[in-house]
Amino acid sequence: MDKLEGRGSSIPLGCSQDPNYQEIEQFLQYVESRPYKYSVCGLLDVGAGLLLGLIGLGVTYFVVVVQFSYFLQK
Repeated sequence: MDKLEGRGSSIPLGCSQDPNYQEIEQFLQYVESRPYKYSVCGLLDVGAGLLLGLIGLGVTYFVVVVQFSYFLQK
């Protein structure tokens, strides 16, 4: 049986006529065309970049505090 390659898996070509398959395919196309985003009051986009930035800011702040506390002890 012929297979159709797509989305990381192979499916039999006959499945493309299945209504459930077509509905899932339409849903996947919808999700791919409209990426999922969070926004805080329309001012700030929340994503992985923001999370990593906040972690970096926290680590930097911690390092600076440790350095100043070491400097003040001498």
